[in-house]
Amino acid sequence: MSDILTEISAQTSTIWKDTQRVKWVNSDAATWYEAATIRISTEAVADVHYWDDHVISFTPPQYITPYPYGGYTKLSFGDMEFDLDFFTTPTSIGNSLWTDTDDVAWADSDNTWQTEAITGVQTDLWPIPRQVTILQKFTETNEANLVLIYEGTGYLANYNRESVKYDLYPKTYDLDLLDEVVDYNGETVVLPRAFGEVTHVNPIRLPDVGGYPVYHLGSIQGTNSVDWNIFDDGVDINSNVVDNGNGTFYLTASPVGEVTMSGTGEYTTISEVAAWMADDSMFSLSYSYNSSIEEDPSPTIKYWASSQQKLVDFFSELCAFFNHMYYINNGVLVVVDMTKNNGTRTLTEYDYFAAPTYGYDPPVSLLKATWQIRTAVEETIGRYVKSEDEEAEVTSDYAYGQEKNIVPFHDERAEIRTRLAAILNSMHKSRITIQIPLTDDLPAPGEQIIFSDSSFKADLSVTMNCRSIRYDFKEDIAEIEGDGVIT
Repeated sequence: MSDILTEISAQTSTIWKDTQRVKWVNSDAATWYEAATIRISTEAVADVHYWDDHVISFTPPQYITPYPYGGYTKLSFGDMEFDLDFFTTPTSIGNSLWTDTDDVAWADSDNTWQTEAITGVQTDLWPIPRQVTILQKFTETNEANLVLIYEGTGYLANYNRESVKYDLYPKTYDLDLLDEVVDYNGETVVLPRAFGEVTHVNPIRLPDVGGYPVYHLGSIQGTNSVDWNIFDDGVDINSNVVDNGNGTFYLTASPVGEVTMSGTGEYTTISEVAAWMADDSMFSLSYSYNSSIEEDPSPTIKYWASSQQKLVDFFSELCAFFNHMYYINNGVLVVVDMTKNNGTRTLTEYDYFAAPTYGYDPPVSLLKATWQIRTAVEETIGRYVKSEDEEAEVTSDYAYGQEKNIVPFHDERAEIRTRLAAILNSMHKSRITIQIPLTDDLPAPGEQIIFSDSSFKADLSVTMNCRSIRYDFKEDIAEIEGDGVIT
């Protein structure tokens, strides 16, 4: 047995009620519905469950790392095609599951569900639902070894008298990085946030309270005048500051110039940002710092985030700057240092298909990062906070290559140059593509693969790391692309 098995969950229109005809809802007044789990495959499979052969075809899922130096390695999909019989013929639904509208499984404590409450529910899916929940699982052997590949939504693309096609959308993580508020001028603005230590950043002024000017701390933590300080044109005005205890402060005297603040944000390292993201109720991911596959200690951040973007995209750019990648699999957030190995496998000439390919990305001649340093100065025009543009560069041996700009998540020149050098090194590594047979032990992003290639006049010894992986279940092939060293 070697197959990709698919579970379809479709919410019916039935509302659960008890024997007194009282509609069941949760504490948030979400109505409970019946959700049927239907098991299908490209070929009929009989194991613990029966998987009917209603899948015609599907696009192979693949992990893709956005930059040669890291970022969010996202699992992408295309579409899935089913035969029409799947929707018009009643199908064995296996186990039924009660869920609320937030897809939270629900069961009673004494198994006293009244089956008459759902009399008349059909087990077929007609008319064809616009969207369904889809889980794809792979096994080389049996159901006990199923590995979750894909969890997301199928959205109806088109259908005819022969087949039905759904476009596949992965589970989304679309939480914004920054909150939004109404400011002092009555406009809706984003609230900037400090990650690590920041100096002389501008707080958002909120509506006055009791005639006093109120400002947002931007996630800066600790005690005023000890851990964070407030300035007016660079002059310490902590004596006029009152901490409201809710992430804001007010001034007992109106400022005469530019209000700035210095301090340290709540999250100071990559690991802390990952834990914050994973712990959010909208994500509900599992994460724990793993020093064996992440940089140890976790890289320190010094960044004032003032532009809105999705949290997963911010974390992608943050990880990439520090030469890390991350991916999400089966509810687990995994962060990997690009110089470390997320597991290792060694292949013999019988463990991979012939003709690996080797090459390089276009050369880069120069990497540059720009940022600002803000300091309090006193000059002939008076005292104020001065902004100075800073720039760091690293160059390669390929003067004919292109130049690239990198957004730094730090403000110390030595640290930034170190990170740019690591990025440049990643950009110039060999790019290797290899195909291996699919087994229950699927290759994972960041995994190291070691093999020898004897198809040339002289053998090649290859050590590479998986950065992009295409799982072709139809051909039982994993096509892997990554960076490495060839000797």
